[in-house]
Amino acid sequence: VQDLTQIHSEMNMPVPDPVLLTNSHDGLDAP
Repeated sequence: VQDLTQIHSEMNMPVPDPVLLTNSHDGLDAP
């Protein structure tokens, strides 16, 4: 899991995967 952590650290983001999915769902669900 160190590989993923390293990539996230470089991107300066905690966990972009769930964030993107959440944003997509919120955008579709929200008017």
